Amino acid sequence: MSTTFQIYPRSSRIPTYSEVVDVTTHEMSLRLEELQIYQTIQMTYPVRSMDERSVTMPDPNENFVWANGSYLWFGICGLEGGIDGYCRKTTGLTRELWDEFFELPQFARRRELALECLATGHSWAFRRSMGQLGITNLLHGILAGSIAKLTDGLILSDDSAWEWEKMPYTTDEFLAEFFVPERTADPRHRGWAEECLKNIARELTG
Repeated sequence: MSTTFQIYPRSSRIPTYSEVVDVTTHEMSLRLEELQIYQTIQMTYPVRSMDERSVTMPDPNENFVWANGSYLWFGICGLEGGIDGYCRKTTGLTRELWDEFFELPQFARRRELALECLATGHSWAFRRSMGQLGITNLLHGILAGSIAKLTDGLILSDDSAWEWEKMPYTTDEFLAEFFVPERTADPRHRGWAEECLKNIARELTG
């Protein structure tokens, strides 16, 4: 089983790898400091072919996109696991799915913003598989929030990566609530976040 965050940008400007890594690292550091962890972490982000025959390290100054037939493997240096990312084009099926979403009150309130995001014509999707470290589970959402922050976009998950009732999120809402137990309404997500946060210090110290 896996869960996915989709990021739909409103800005047509695509951030660079360096920008995504810098913002993600900063947001992660803020969360770790809340746990009284002051350890500096470094990100790794090779691009791998789907057949696993090719692994390349992108130029940090290049745009944060990669070709079809490959995926980005985003993780933390020195730790096992990671998050696989994909670039997607907005298709007719994507728009049909959102048209169905707009029938729900939680999506109807974001309709204008969502249509602007869909008009950009592309999105990113980052998938987290089961059995990841607690810090990787935290990174999954922080990465999504950071990309949305850089692109003034929306965050969506329709497979329970986080609280469905609050989807789609703006970046400010999401970063203020993701993995913040006291602001999490769903008891399942709240309990999972609490357990992951308890494990992070041990994971970083080995």
